[in-house]
Amino acid sequence: MAPDNFFYSKSYSYQFAGPFTHWGGQVNWKMNDAWTLQIGMHNGWNAFDRVSDNIGLIGKIRYDSRYTDSWTSFAITTGREFNNSAGLQIRNDFTNRTRYSWLVGLPLTCRIDYVFHHWLGFQEQGAPNGEQADWYGIDQYLYYTLNNRWKAGARFEWFRDEEGTRVGLNRPSNPNTPPLAGNFYSLSLGVNWTPSKNVMLRPEIRADWYEGNAVRLPYNDGTDDSQFMLGFDAILRF
Repeated sequence: MAPDNFFYSKSYSYQFAGPFTHWGGQVNWKMNDAWTLQIGMHNGWNAFDRVSDNIGLIGKIRYDSRYTDSWTSFAITTGREFNNSAGLQIRNDFTNRTRYSWLVGLPLTCRIDYVFHHWLGFQEQGAPNGEQADWYGIDQYLYYTLNNRWKAGARFEWFRDEEGTRVGLNRPSNPNTPPLAGNFYSLSLGVNWTPSKNVMLRPEIRADWYEGNAVRLPYNDGTDDSQFMLGFDAILRF
């Protein structure tokens, strides 16, 4: 949900590293005040019904400290998925795709919070040469609460698309097409202002840059290896 995200823009890991939705069933077990376990089955990434239906597994475990506000969680999903999601010249087939995500949240002071996020994904025979495709990286977030209405935040991300199979949009109207193998970096700075309980404003500045050997670069219609953006939105809850 948009009000639950501090930043207006999305990270690379949110857009390209993992699924948005699953269709299936899940069991949640709160073992005690500190530990929570989730186990489920699904029909693939972002799918309701597919040509090839294969059961995938998903699981998550989370620990919340009873003595501090620190927490950590580890989640994983695995199953057979279509191995040509980027529209590259790869044999169209369903092979195993696995992705895990590990997060740690630490309250450094009464006003400063730090969040660390690491993920890794791979797909068998997902690379253009038929070998395994890999993608992985790190997000880091730092938040500073000024008062009950103002909060500042920073996000730095490194995203590694090893074979260029994840980052990019394969659309006829978008020239920023894969393969875009290499390293993607982004730095976002923003604030949240909540003048009332049901209103939130989220201004943000963001810089992106790319290091790799792609024929067409990721930004400015395939001509630049960096970009700078300003973003702003307002959310009204009712």
